[in-house]
Amino acid sequence: MNLFYELTNTYTLTLAIVAGVAFIFLALYYGLAYFRVGRSKKGIIEEQNAIPDDDLPSVSVVMTVHNDAYLLKDNLVYLLEQDYPKYEVVIVDYMSQDDTPYVLKVLKANYPHLKVVNFKEDVNMFKGQKYPLSIGIRTASNDIILLTEPDCKPVTFNWVKNMAISYLHGGDIVGGYCGIRQEVGGLNMMMQYDNMEASATMIGLSMLGCPYTATGCNLSYRRSFFMDRKGFISHYSIPEGADDIFVNQNATKSNFRFNLTPDTFVERQPAANHKQWLQQRKKRYATKYLYSLGQKALLQIHPLSLLLFYAALTLMLIDNIMLWPIAVTLFVIKTVWQIVSFYFLNQRFGVKQVHLWSPFYEFYFLLANTILYLSSLTRKK
Repeated sequence: MNLFYELTNTYTLTLAIVAGVAFIFLALYYGLAYFRVGRSKKGIIEEQNAIPDDDLPSVSVVMTVHNDAYLLKDNLVYLLEQDYPKYEVVIVDYMSQDDTPYVLKVLKANYPHLKVVNFKEDVNMFKGQKYPLSIGIRTASNDIILLTEPDCKPVTFNWVKNMAISYLHGGDIVGGYCGIRQEVGGLNMMMQYDNMEASATMIGLSMLGCPYTATGCNLSYRRSFFMDRKGFISHYSIPEGADDIFVNQNATKSNFRFNLTPDTFVERQPAANHKQWLQQRKKRYATKYLYSLGQKALLQIHPLSLLLFYAALTLMLIDNIMLWPIAVTLFVIKTVWQIVSFYFLNQRFGVKQVHLWSPFYEFYFLLANTILYLSSLTRKK
């Protein structure tokens, strides 16, 4: 069999070129998003023990809650027991009707650095948490604001310290990694892949000087910067995106960085079922239509390359089964490089075995994420 002869057909040659170009883009994506994020020392700060307490900035941890008593009982102590000399925890309780006020009252009696803002009536003219969160930020006593959510907890008691140290290197916004508690089961494995893939994309693009988002589960910015940029005023009417839209509108190469020191990681409670997880994913995609044209294009390189890669290989085999050596070779190299790259991403974030399933999940989420993304683009402004 002469493969060169088989490729003399214009249609077949075009498919081979499309597959080859898509393969190159996928290889670059795996290298820049998975391998680089997994192996790079950029964003790792190892000087926390060498900095005197007097040189550390004061920090305000801010969080909004609503009927979250069961989460606060498990997670709030991890915020209140942080090994840091100068910080407060500001909790905005917005109209909770469960045991949240009681839990906060008990904790406040034992932790003087806990500050509680209670809303008894609905004074929020807009949907979502942006108004209560902005009140918490305005109530905070310190310039360094550190945000998280009720279903999250830091993996260590050095979270505040390691995030705060980032500001000693300048900047106005610091992003951190938020993982999902690993449990046994196929649904949890899918959550792990989806979360790490999304995290690798936003961290990888940030390393390339193109920050576009961060997660409110683990995010920090200067209070003065928040005030100067008018906070959430420009997008109060949009329920979602307190973290996403603010970072997207205000983060630049010079004022934003991710801190990937392991002590900065937080862990989120996994969704209880597929329906709850789908709702979380819809919120993540709800504000993508506001991104710039360039950001939208960058985010489509991976799914578009993947679609073209598989489509071209399939059409090549349909047109001429004798081209299977080319198709198999490209597929095997692509799959091996993907698994190896994702393995290092697993190592970075302390997750096990997900890399082995990454090719399968990648194909599944190609369809699922495309549907969510297109639905966000067609949303009316």
